[in-house]
Amino acid sequence: MTSNTPENLDTDHTTEALHQQQYETADRAADLARRLGAMAATLREGDFPDTSEPVEFAAREMDSALTELTDLRTDAADAGLIPTIDARLGPGTPAAVDPDQALAQFRDLQYRIRDEHNTYTTRPDGTEDPGVCVAHHDRLEALYAEAADTMAALDAHLSTGGRLPAMWCAAHP
Repeated sequence: MTSNTPENLDTDHTTEALHQQQYETADRAADLARRLGAMAATLREGDFPDTSEPVEFAAREMDSALTELTDLRTDAADAGLIPTIDARLGPGTPAAVDPDQALAQFRDLQYRIRDEHNTYTTRPDGTEDPGVCVAHHDRLEALYAEAADTMAALDAHLSTGGRLPAMWCAAHP
C-alpha cells in the first residue's frame, strides 16, 4: 500500500500501464501460439495449412509488442517509477559480488522481513490504523525489493562462473 503522493501516483499509473501492456502482449502470444498449434496439427495430418491468414503478421505483431513492453519497462525502471527487482543486471564480472557477503545480507534481510511482520499490530479493537498500515507495507516493500536485488546479484554472480558462498561449499552429513 502506498500513499497518494505525486511520485506514488506516477508509480501506480506506470505499474498499471505496464501490467495492461503485459496482458495485451500475453493475449497476442496466446493467439500466435494457437495459430502455430493449428498449423502444426495440420502439418502432422499431412495437409498444408491455410495460407490465407499468414502467421507472419501475427509473429511481427508479437515481436513489436514485446519490444514496446521491454522499452516501457526499461524507461519506467530508469525513471525510478518501478522497482528493478527482476530487471537484467548490467555487464559485470563474477568478482563484482562477494558471494559470502551477499548470502549473509540476504539472510539478514529475511530476518528483518520476519521481524517487520512480527512487530506489526492492529489497534486494541482489532482495526488497522491506516497510517501505521501504510508505513508497515512501505517498509516491507523496501525490504522485499532489497532482498530480491541481493539475490539477483548473487544469481548473476553464480551464473557467470563466480564462486559459491563458502557456507554452500561445506559438506553436511
